[in-house]
Amino acid sequence: MKFITEILILALIVIISAFAIGLLPGGENQGYAERLHNLINARLTSATGDDNGDDDVSARVEMTGGILAVRLPDNVRQQAGIVTGLPERTEQIQEFHVFGKVIDIQPLLVFRSGYNTVLSGKKIAEAALLASQQEYERLRILHEEASNISDRQLEEAKARWLTDSARVQAERQKMEDLRNEAMQNWNTEIVNWAQEDAEIFRRLRSHEEILVLVTMGGDQQLPPGTEKIMLSHSGDRETAQEAYYIAPATMTDSLIQGETYYFHTRAENLRVGMRLDVWVTEDKTLAQGVTIPASAVIWYVDKPWVYIQRDDDTFVRQVLTRYREGREGWFVEDETLADARIVLQGGQMLLSEEFRWSIPDEDDNP
Repeated sequence: MKFITEILILALIVIISAFAIGLLPGGENQGYAERLHNLINARLTSATGDDNGDDDVSARVEMTGGILAVRLPDNVRQQAGIVTGLPERTEQIQEFHVFGKVIDIQPLLVFRSGYNTVLSGKKIAEAALLASQQEYERLRILHEEASNISDRQLEEAKARWLTDSARVQAERQKMEDLRNEAMQNWNTEIVNWAQEDAEIFRRLRSHEEILVLVTMGGDQQLPPGTEKIMLSHSGDRETAQEAYYIAPATMTDSLIQGETYYFHTRAENLRVGMRLDVWVTEDKTLAQGVTIPASAVIWYVDKPWVYIQRDDDTFVRQVLTRYREGREGWFVEDETLADARIVLQGGQMLLSEEFRWSIPDEDDNP
């Protein structure tokens, strides 16, 4: 029972130390890791002669280079179905991930409908203005030449002309007000599309294309010269489709704070309101790394890890940092993994084995 108590205490030390090491400065960090290494090795070594069967645990878990390692003999590895292999060297364009949303263009359709109504009214008013202006000019000439047109007739003609002119100005002001209102929610280019019923706007109306609002995260910015991005509603980069830049957006996303931009893309199976994963090219130079299968990745404390085979029977766990999930596997921007034998299957078993030494054995119960 005393042994189990010590093991439990040691487990707490390991957990607390894992956080403490990351908080200590460089020199203290290294010294602390060495002391932790000596402490665990001393305890595990002392367990070898114990009569409770814990010698098996000490043979499978040890400290190497300041980290825990799992040691399994060949027969145990075969029984557990552990498979290792070298990852595939690959290269990918450097990208960063943000989010987008399919935008409803109904307000644009309402704007165009109202704009067309006012435009028709303006054309009618302009036709009336032209007629009244010509009539006034005709009567003015007659009044000056023959004086057979009374002053009253001339004044009435002039009043009709001025009234029609005021009506035209009013219709023009309505059009300007509608445009200014639309500009509060859309940018100049999109409003022009709607006003002119441009080809791209007709494709938006017929659902051949959709409008996407892309939001940068935090202090991210759209790289200058960006013409297209990749997006997907399933989160799969391999099946993502191209979307094309329009202009900066005036509206923002209610859920994400950041700079916003408009893009358009093929509608296909995308629907209004859908949230999208977006990949933006950060640097056109290719990033060097490796591709590993999803089966090799295990999750622990909300981070992805893989096990690396150090020698014939020793395995250590390594966290993945710069990675990108895909249909064909995970792209990891870490060339040091290229020559490492990765555990392709059986990683979860190794994780369980790594922490099994901290679980009390039933035989230790009084």
